[in-house]
Amino acid sequence: MAPSDWTSLPSDLVRRVADVFLASCDVDYYMNLRTVCRNWRAATDDPRGPDPRFSPRRWVLVQSLTGEFGRSRCLFLHVDTGRLLWKDVPMLCNYTCVASAEDGHLILEPASRNSRICLLNPITGRVVFFPVTAAQFLGDNEFGLGQGRRMFAASSSPMVLYRFFDSSSGGCIDPTWDAVFNRESLFRTTSTLGMFASMLPFKGRAYAVNNNGSVVMVVEHNCRLDEKPELTTVVTSGSNGMQSCRAFLVDNAGEMLLVRLLLSEVQVFRVDVENGALLQIKSIGNRAIFLGGQHCLSVDASNLPTIECNSIYYIGAGLYGGIYMHCLNGGSHMKFPSSFLRKVDIDAESPKSLARVLMDYACHDKCDVGCITVSDLRNLCVTTSVPYSII
Repeated sequence: MAPSDWTSLPSDLVRRVADVFLASCDVDYYMNLRTVCRNWRAATDDPRGPDPRFSPRRWVLVQSLTGEFGRSRCLFLHVDTGRLLWKDVPMLCNYTCVASAEDGHLILEPASRNSRICLLNPITGRVVFFPVTAAQFLGDNEFGLGQGRRMFAASSSPMVLYRFFDSSSGGCIDPTWDAVFNRESLFRTTSTLGMFASMLPFKGRAYAVNNNGSVVMVVEHNCRLDEKPELTTVVTSGSNGMQSCRAFLVDNAGEMLLVRLLLSEVQVFRVDVENGALLQIKSIGNRAIFLGGQHCLSVDASNLPTIECNSIYYIGAGLYGGIYMHCLNGGSHMKFPSSFLRKVDIDAESPKSLARVLMDYACHDKCDVGCITVSDLRNLCVTTSVPYSII
């Protein structure tokens, strides 16, 4: 039998397949489809446009490695399907990923302070450069603020870039405006609101929880730089005198969760922003949550080897340091062995576990926190992909 001529497939069928990929956030499959032939490219939409279907939604950059010849490779995880994808990202040779947008775009900081920060779609390669003056937002000396920074972008219209300088102050800016960042775009908590413990971009807004886990706040903003942002209490738990705890906000497949780590238990709440209420839940189903000072990540554990469903992974505090896993089904705690915490160098015989890679992502503000060996690739069951170009 003669082989099928796939290049002659009707355009409407090609578009149907392409639409399925875009509907399931498989933008990488869409890009591969467009490289098959000229006819298939002509039948599909150009991914270099601003269409939100081309956003790398649900993809997370969990690790980046810079190798010989300035080559920069990145490991991306699809939090719902569990697919792992290596991809070359040449821009990271001269830029550093300092934040991510809610829709999966990466915010890159240039090596030169006089250069422009930019927004990168790591799957399609589309780059949007922001005005030079927006780079002031990444600095701190001019405004007398702390050196620490936690950043993200809320994908509202327009997009707003947030930076939390420390546990009590921050700022926001519309990076597309060619306007100088000034103090009017800064915000600060009060004694009644408490300190920022965890921040989260969610459905176009920036949310925070205080250090006691008793209040969830939203940063209300107006992109006009002459109007100061406001902090509004959204949910108050009413738990006075609560024992010492750490609190984290998590986007759990489209719902906001508040996770409290107490001395003797782990509590998980669904945050009802509209009604200003917290609903305690005992199960997160097939998902697993990784809690860290920089990121909180929820993944579908049924699609990831060695990751336990219905579990919370976190770092112990003080004398109880180390990485723990709390199983919500039964309430048991398990501490990982010290070897789990060891930095894996390039000649290490034992591969880095997937849980360790995800925990590194949650706890560090940079993704290049270690090396992954050939053995690691086999252990992670990573899907390899050749670099593709937009034609």
